[in-house]
Amino acid sequence: MKIHPPLHLNLTNYPLLNSHPRQTQSMNNLASKSTQRTEQLPQALPPAERRYLSEAELANRWGIAPKTLQRWRNLGTGPMFAKFSKRVGYPLEGQGGVVEFEQGILYRSTSERQRNA
Repeated sequence: MKIHPPLHLNLTNYPLLNSHPRQTQSMNNLASKSTQRTEQLPQALPPAERRYLSEAELANRWGIAPKTLQRWRNLGTGPMFAKFSKRVGYPLEGQGGVVEFEQGILYRSTSERQRNA
């Protein structure tokens, strides 16, 4: 078996690596502008300040499986929800929110629930 020496690349053939100083400066400016844009992106809110709960967070709060929430959405029961592209969010407060839903399912006795149904 014959072993070949490693290949050496001539980098002068690559225009981006051997560019004019003005081009290099403009490329550096673009890189700094893109860094500035990423610094301006809003940060995620801490859980105490968020207005929506994810499916996993609500399932964890109530001690149920996320699949149960999915089934409730399909049947039209359960709390109100919002769709953010493919993600589902449950409003924490306000009309139809999680807190209102929790207040609506409170009962003093088991017979009270049957009368309201």
